[in-house]
Amino acid sequence: MLVIIVVVLVVTGLLGYHTHQLYTGAEKIEVLRATVKTLQLQGFPIPSKIILEIELQLDNPSPVTLEIERLNCRILFNNVLIGEGVREKIKLPGNTSVNTTILIETEISDIVENILVQILQGKKNITVTLEGSMEIPVKPLGIEVTSRTRTFNITETYSLPGVPGF
Repeated sequence: MLVIIVVVLVVTGLLGYHTHQLYTGAEKIEVLRATVKTLQLQGFPIPSKIILEIELQLDNPSPVTLEIERLNCRILFNNVLIGEGVREKIKLPGNTSVNTTILIETEISDIVENILVQILQGKKNITVTLEGSMEIPVKPLGIEVTSRTRTFNITETYSLPGVPGF
């Protein structure tokens, strides 16, 4: 009977330690950088949509392999939503950085309208923000016991070209 109790305590302790590693590892995942990998125009003869392929560098500094269940991204121009995208099931081996891509579709008219409004208001800059969230389940032995949500926000400011007459 004592052997059974000791085995149960050891297994419970190991399972608790592994769960703790997964949980703290999920808290440490970061987006190190985001870049536009490709830009495609859709619509013929006049393009009406842009599909952006955004490459994200994700960092997992913990020693355990983690999986992002769902990654959501939004692009905003001057705090106005321009487009959204979703990527699911991204594996992140321990102690590594991984590049992954996400597609974000937007209407050309939304971008042009936003930029024109900024110019007409006399603004000299446009702020582009990529914001998002990552759902990271904590699954010791493949059984989800909880999950962590990590958010990120990358902002760049660009100068608008001068427009004569404004």
